[in-house]
Amino acid sequence: MPLIELKGKRPKIHETAYVSDLATLIGDVEIGANSSVWPGCIIRGDFARVEIGEFSHIQDSVLIHAHMANTPTNIGNYVTIESCCAIYGSLISDYTIVGTGSIVFDGATIGETVLIAPNTMITSGQVVGARVFIQGAPAATLRKLSMEEVEQNRDRAERYSEVFEKLGRWLPREKK
Repeated sequence: MPLIELKGKRPKIHETAYVSDLATLIGDVEIGANSSVWPGCIIRGDFARVEIGEFSHIQDSVLIHAHMANTPTNIGNYVTIESCCAIYGSLISDYTIVGTGSIVFDGATIGETVLIAPNTMITSGQVVGARVFIQGAPAATLRKLSMEEVEQNRDRAERYSEVFEKLGRWLPREKK
């Protein structure tokens, strides 16, 4: 996997995290314990820091870019970002699922335990409260999440971690 140092900063990957050899990490990027970064992802911490917490999963072909000095990207714990999303300089809180093809723009803040429908656009500076289902372009809150949905968000992240823990035993890993 390409781990590219930029401006004296090199990506840091926790020893229990899985990062595909087909992903690219650039600059000030940190991947937390039991998290995964899947094939085709590009994570660029070239102007600000990108931090991904524990048990979080960045699925195929996701772009995460902290491209302005005052807007780092912080992705919490137990977050799932589904395939083909673009995340720019924003805060995504714990237990959130970002649906396939969604875009989160600079300065957005997403509360804890949010379910974001596929192809949703969260505009620059938009603030999304906790425990809600959002959808649309621009995103709008449709309803509160049930307790069952809240629990499913965490369970999903834990299942992905278990899968990558098992895969890690068989997949070759580049030395960090």
